Amino acid sequence: MGDLRHIAERCLLPTPVAGLERRCQRIALLEEENRRLTEALHHSDMQLREVQRLAHMGYWDWDIAMDLITWSAQLDELLGPAIDGMGYTAFLNRIHPADRTRLAQRVQRAVRGRRTLSAEFRVLTLRGERERHVHCEATVTFDREGRPRRMHGTAQEITGRKRIEGRLRESARRLGQQTAHLERVNTELQQFIYVIAHDLKAPLRAIANLSAWLEEDLGPALGGPQRHTLDLLSERVKRMHSLLQALLKYAQAGGEVQVTTVDSGRLVRELLEGIAVPADFNIEIAPDLPLLVTDRIGLGQVLANLIGNAIDHHPRRNGRVRIGATRQRHHYLFTVSDDGKGISPEYHEKIFELFQTLEPRDRAGRPGIGLSLVRKLTQGIGGRVEVESTPGVGSTFRVYWPR
Repeated sequence: MGDLRHIAERCLLPTPVAGLERRCQRIALLEEENRRLTEALHHSDMQLREVQRLAHMGYWDWDIAMDLITWSAQLDELLGPAIDGMGYTAFLNRIHPADRTRLAQRVQRAVRGRRTLSAEFRVLTLRGERERHVHCEATVTFDREGRPRRMHGTAQEITGRKRIEGRLRESARRLGQQTAHLERVNTELQQFIYVIAHDLKAPLRAIANLSAWLEEDLGPALGGPQRHTLDLLSERVKRMHSLLQALLKYAQAGGEVQVTTVDSGRLVRELLEGIAVPADFNIEIAPDLPLLVTDRIGLGQVLANLIGNAIDHHPRRNGRVRIGATRQRHHYLFTVSDDGKGISPEYHEKIFELFQTLEPRDRAGRPGIGLSLVRKLTQGIGGRVEVESTPGVGSTFRVYWPR
């Protein structure tokens, strides 16, 4: 009997013990998994809190049925601590008085229209600090009968952004005022230049007529010094007349623009008919000059001045000037190149200034306005002009003309 009982005990007892051990092992595994999940949840919660802190953002919830509003700790600093049992009306009392009605209307539209809420408003802090700006986003949930149950979302402080926006608006306002002032000054300056240039023509004509009469009446009796003086006077009058004509053109440039279709190749050929080109001078016109829609008069003045300058300033009467153009993404690139004496780098910017010329000022017809006019017209239409030149080799003027 003893042996049979011993055998029975060996066969029957391990069965419940093994099951208990397995259950214990499963419980231990579940407890370990629960611990890992709890740690992961805590870690995620800490990360979320840190992100909310860095972004000045928090979570809020409004139980519409019970009229109970709560929010996360991140919003305590912004909205103040949420009081137990705080309702919608108490929350609105923390909103800036000037923003309460507008925010309440948006909330009602979101609830009634089943829309998301997106609003910006100012809040009054409990510590009496300056107002702070808040941006909130929220959604509304409904029960099975379609009644609104909860509104929940996020709120983020945007005070810094609003300050920057305010400064930008102020800067834009000041910039607008300065631009308007500059436009008025520029208009007055243009009018002044026009009036001065126009009014000086009459006394200049009188001086020219007087010198002509003197030469006519005293011609045979004029000696060498007197003849030189009258010639010098005549040259000065011609130079002044050229200057006044250039001033008038400069004052009138950049006015009303008339846009039309322009065959730039034909335009260049027409311009050359009005320019005194020496018989031995070589003018090359690229065969593929573009057809464009633009201000024909403005483009014509720009090209005429560049071509005329290239010819007038060339040291040889058998020089070469080439006019070309390429179509680019945002503009047409017109080029006027010559094989003249070139321009030193220190003058590459100076030549575009008003009344600047590299020729002696005693030479008539050199008012120093042509390139200033080119820059003014080009910039006026939103383009730019630049020069590339090597002394002794030649120059290339590039005009970036908007498409």
